[in-house]
Amino acid sequence: MRGEDLTIEEKVEELKSLLEGDDASAIKEKTREVVEASHALAQAVYEKAQQSHEAGQPSSNGSDEAEAEVVEEAEFEVIDEEK
Repeated sequence: MRGEDLTIEEKVEELKSLLEGDDASAIKEKTREVVEASHALAQAVYEKAQQSHEAGQPSSNGSDEAEAEVVEEAEFEVIDEEK
């Protein structure tokens, strides 16, 4: 995945230099390349997350669903605001 990062960064730098000019077709083409490269990276990240999930590994943020849900009992008093 690291190689894809460099490719995206290089394409973004090329796009930035094209933006200084006035060649609209070159800007559109380079923008398309940046979008395609970022989609490829996003898909790779998604697939890696799916593989981790299927293997039973916790997500990359270190928490799992059992820890995320905390249920506490509490008492409360209903106040009628219409009085």
